[in-house]
Amino acid sequence: GCGGESPSLVFEERATPRAVAVVVDPAIGAETWLMDLSLKGGLALVLVQSAMFSAVCGAIDDEVRELFETTLDFEDLPSALEALRHFDVASVHAGSETGAELASALASALGVPCICEAVQASTPTTQASTLDPGDLQELLEWAETNNGEDGFGGADADEE
Repeated sequence: GCGGESPSLVFEERATPRAVAVVVDPAIGAETWLMDLSLKGGLALVLVQSAMFSAVCGAIDDEVRELFETTLDFEDLPSALEALRHFDVASVHAGSETGAELASALASALGVPCICEAVQASTPTTQASTLDPGDLQELLEWAETNNGEDGFGGADADEE
């Protein structure tokens, strides 16, 4: 018949939860650092996706979604914290600018570190930030000189 083992046995095997890293709103191209986090850090990944991020960036690629053990659609802080209580959260990572504030709030509430390296990696710190925005000619010269470098707008920007 259909009886067999009771479903509760599945949960008993995982009585001691593996440490997880919570990732909030990972940006396009996040696969590399997500895989590093999972493989090198030995952490399972939990995706927290805000409504704003979903609206702006659309659905996350299936390839990226497969890296996550579970996905939570963020509605409000209390419900997200309640859902995350079932995990042994080691850290919270902001996967994009849009996720930074939420990641910080979750990390603070959970008492774990908030890591925003992905946000910093996706925000280029180049000479452009030292230019006076009022000097259009200097800005145009900088743009012409730097066009195509750092993977922005160049011929190799589309490489995977």
